[in-house]
Amino acid sequence: MKNRPLLLFTFFLFLMPAFTALAHDNHQHTKAEKAVLKTFAAYRSALTKQNGKKAVKHIAQNTIDYYAQMLEHARNADSATVAGLNVMDKLLVLSFRNRVDKNRLLTMSPIQSVQYAIDKGMVGKEGLANLELGDISIKDNVAKAQVLINHRPAPLEFVFYKEKKRWKIDLTAFFPMAETAISQTAKELEMTETELVEFMLRMVEPNTLNPKLWLPVTQW
Repeated sequence: MKNRPLLLFTFFLFLMPAFTALAHDNHQHTKAEKAVLKTFAAYRSALTKQNGKKAVKHIAQNTIDYYAQMLEHARNADSATVAGLNVMDKLLVLSFRNRVDKNRLLTMSPIQSVQYAIDKGMVGKEGLANLELGDISIKDNVAKAQVLINHRPAPLEFVFYKEKKRWKIDLTAFFPMAETAISQTAKELEMTETELVEFMLRMVEPNTLNPKLWLPVTQW
């Protein structure tokens, strides 16, 4: 097995939302841009402390809605349904089943599921010293912040939505690129995407697979 691609994939998938980003200082930021940066800084601070209750205040509703869908799949989807999900969806659904006890899974709200993921380190808090936020473009209620690596633009953007006069971060914005990274990594390792997902689940606590992983939680 080639270790380097797997390590790169692991870093990308689990740590991307937690990259340590700094404001790029080539120009004076507008009031709106400063508000976006403030939101990111607050989210990053809460994430670093694994404080889900505070972090979720800065997370966009579309991300909460996404977690609601994945929570529903974790509770009720059969193996065929889960196998047919996009790989990012599959990873989150199976992560819930592998790491959260039955009673909690059946009773937690979507917001509580996000809080739990952050509290338990399912959303990584590590960062990169050479990553910064570059130019920020704002149109209506959507803001996009360019990612810079070693002061050079990277093909990544942080996305924010203005909700009730506050900017909130969209944690699903990286999913298309993550899907591509997973597919490429699986090919390089000569694994199926599902095999790779299961392998990654073993890399984090509890470092084993729940024997009921592919069953709906309602049938445990």
